[in-house]
Parts: sequence; C-alpha cells; structure tokens
Amino acid sequence: MGSLNTKGRTTVTNEAINDNIRKLTQELEKMRQNYSELEESYKALTKGITSKNDETALFSKKLEELIKRKNKLQKECNSLREENRALVQENNALEAEMEGLRRQCSEIQKESKMNTEELRSVLKKNNTLMKQLTVSSFSSLHRS
Repeated sequence: MGSLNTKGRTTVTNEAINDNIRKLTQELEKMRQNYSELEESYKALTKGITSKNDETALFSKKLEELIKRKNKLQKECNSLREENRALVQENNALEAEMEGLRRQCSEIQKESKMNTEELRSVLKKNNTLMKQLTVSSFSSLHRS
C-alpha cells in the first residue's frame, strides 16, 4: 500500500488511495442502500401503525357506541320490566275483583232461584187457598 520514507512516514500511492476511495464509495453506497431500506421499512411500519391506530380508534369508537346502546337498551328493558310488574299486579287485582263479582253473581242467582221456588210455593198455597175459599164460599151460598 505504501512505503516508508526517510522521515518514518508512510507514503501512499495513488493506486492505494484510489482503491481506498473505491472501497469507501462501495461501503457508502451499501450504507445508503441500507439506509434507504431502513427508511422504507420505517415508513411501512409507521403507515401500518397509523393504519392499526386508525383501525383501533374506529374499533374503540364502535365499541363505545355499542356499550352506550347496550346501556340504553338495558334501561329500556328495566323500565319495561317495572311496567310489566305493575301491569301484572293490576291484572291480579282485577282478577281478584272479578272473582268476587262472580261469587256475588252466583249467590244472587241462588237467591233468585230460591225466591222463584218460594214464589211458586206461595202461589201454589195461594191457589189452594183460593180454591178452598171458592169451594167454601160456594158451599155457604148453597146452605143459605
């Protein structure tokens, strides 16, 4: 590469310098290429990360909307359950009242039937008494 001169210094030939420049240029080119590849990889990664961040943000937003909707539906469901309980209680009260009215109607029908039978019995007795009275009146008319 070089030779030693009288003062103890190494002398470098043009050829050695040119070889050295060529090697350094090749290394520089490799480094530039590596840097370029790294830069592209970085861009791809950041794009992917940005894309994933966008997807994550979109997913988070959708999830948040679904949670809000679920909570709203739960509130509606709870309200409907309460309303249903109130309606069931009202229905039970109405059924109990209706059962009481049925019993009253049944008792009235029984009383009515008894009154009808009693009236028939009274009418029969009345008819019998009327006949007896008529016979008795008729007999007393003939005796006189």
